Amino acid sequence: MQRTQVQLDPETYAAVRQRAFDTRRSISAVVRDTLAAALNVRPARAAAIGDFRFVGAGRSNQRPDRPVSAHHDEALADAYAGRPGRRR
Repeated sequence: MQRTQVQLDPETYAAVRQRAFDTRRSISAVVRDTLAAALNVRPARAAAIGDFRFVGAGRSNQRPDRPVSAHHDEALADAYAGRPGRRR
C-alpha cells in the first residue's frame, strides 16, 4: 500500500468522518474504497483484522493529554532539541 496525504475541505472531511463512524470503519478505509469505486479500480485485497496483530504489542510513556499522533511536529522538535516529553 502506498501512503499519501490529502487535504480536505471541512464539509468533505465531516462527510467522510460521518460515513466512517456509521460504517464502523476508519476514515482511511472509507477514502480508499470511495476512490477505488470512483476510479473503477479493484484493490488486490482488503485489509483484514488479522493483518494488524501487532496493534497493542508495544508501550509508550507519552503523556495521555498530548498524544504523539496529534502533536507529532512538537514531539519531533522536542526530540531534536533534546527535550523528549517536555511539558508545555
